[in-house]
Amino acid sequence: MSSTVFAQPHERTHPILGNPGELATSYYAKISNGEAPPSPEGANAISARFFTGQNTFDNFGNSVASAGDVNGDGFPDIIVGAYGYFNNSPNRGKAYIYYGGPAMDNVADVTMTGEAVLNYFAFAVSAAGDVNGDGFDDVIVGAYGNST
Repeated sequence: MSSTVFAQPHERTHPILGNPGELATSYYAKISNGEAPPSPEGANAISARFFTGQNTFDNFGNSVASAGDVNGDGFPDIIVGAYGYFNNSPNRGKAYIYYGGPAMDNVADVTMTGEAVLNYFAFAVSAAGDVNGDGFDDVIVGAYGNST
């Protein structure tokens, strides 16, 4: 199953594809120019716009979305969820924000991690608009396993 969301950078539509389980042991997200996503093996991650999670089976790319312009530079950013992120406790989850623009790379500019075991943080991610009126777009990150 893949998720697709459309952003409007430079008046062109680029789908953001999340591919959890597309590869047997790797998960990735890709910004596409409308062509079928190539295999990330051997691909230049920056020019192909491949984004990969930190660990195998983190479910990186299960949820992907345009994040709006969270850093206020005039370029749309993306957010990618990895609800299975494991860091000494299972399924804490992690969200990754990548700033858009001509120098966009595959290194996350902002990360957020779930607070507890089985939080499943970043199972769902989305843009929220400018919720607090500070002039920067905000994001929403769901954690369906959180009990508080």
